[in-house]
Amino acid sequence: VPEAEVLLVGVDDAVGLQLASSFGYRVLDGVLTAYDVGYRSKAPIINDLLGRGIEAASHEYLVFLNADIVLLPEFG
Repeated sequence: VPEAEVLLVGVDDAVGLQLASSFGYRVLDGVLTAYDVGYRSKAPIINDLLGRGIEAASHEYLVFLNADIVLLPEFG
């Protein structure tokens, strides 16, 4: 997708950071997780994730995708 900006959450190792950087992706640090509020899961808290995404994004539109979602060519 031309001019798309990719913001990643949950990248917490050197290999992931290097890979993200090699593709020109940005990593959002400090997103609150369920673990931070007392649960065992490290899933991001959606309102914090989206709020930080909106603040960090360079474009008017924001699309949230999980890693298990595949976009077909018709999306772009």
